[in-house]
Amino acid sequence: MFLRSRPASIWLACLCFLAAGLWSLTEGLQNLALAQSVFADAYPDFAWNRDWTIVALSAEFTIALIPIVWILVFARPFARWMVTAFGLWKLYGLVGFAFEAFRYRIWPHPSVTTELALVLVSLVLLFTRSANRYFASNGEMHVQKG
Repeated sequence: MFLRSRPASIWLACLCFLAAGLWSLTEGLQNLALAQSVFADAYPDFAWNRDWTIVALSAEFTIALIPIVWILVFARPFARWMVTAFGLWKLYGLVGFAFEAFRYRIWPHPSVTTELALVLVSLVLLFTRSANRYFASNGEMHVQKG
């Protein structure tokens, strides 16, 4: 099977990114009122309710799955740049939150830092030597024995 030829760093990166997406979806669904208020702050012109919040959370998760497929199945290098952009966006949000947290002496919920850590680990794994070789060969790597 062609998926066996993927290096461990690619598998681990995709698993970490999948875990981050699942983490975000689960946290959002468990704290639906909070997720709704976050979406309402980000997009105030839209009439947010519970249903639209669930749809938006599901859409975010689905969008997170796209680079995983592009990386695992098609070995597209631009997919790791999508993950990079996503990670930088998350990091930017956390830095902004850190300034506010310092100002008001509040601390981020562990789920925020856990999701960011999973994305950053995924990012690091996507830029290892084996991942670079994998992307350079368009996914045509073969498992070497011995």
